[in-house]
Amino acid sequence: MGTRALRRSPLAFGPCFSDPEYLEGEFKDLFIQPLLESSDAAKGQLRAMRSLAFGDLDGLADVHRRIRVPVQLVWGAKDTFFPI
Repeated sequence: MGTRALRRSPLAFGPCFSDPEYLEGEFKDLFIQPLLESSDAAKGQLRAMRSLAFGDLDGLADVHRRIRVPVQLVWGAKDTFFPI
């Protein structure tokens, strides 16, 4: 994540932003830099990723329909991970 090219690649955050410049600045400072500066933070994120059960992700639409509390969700029409 330390290189601009990797951050912008499809293997990282490239598909997350319509404008790749958003990957720099505040986003990088808040979400990437802590992982680069702390091996514990990086290991924790890898542990979380490894524990994901992708079948659970497939069921999120049903889970979201059952939420019965006020929710504000900002969702991009071009979201490549969770398409509308």
